[in-house]
Amino acid sequence: MDYEIMMNGTVKIGMHAPDFEADTTMGKINLNQYKGKWIVLFSHPR
Repeated sequence: MDYEIMMNGTVKIGMHAPDFEADTTMGKINLNQYKGKWIVLFSHPR
């Protein structure tokens, strides 16, 4: 894992995002499923 992410949780444009699993409205996803593809991550307060 990137040092900056470990220290303050900041992910910036161009950095590799850490792998994670999430419950979505489309079921469970794992970021690793999209390896090699362009994706957009966003957060919603709900």
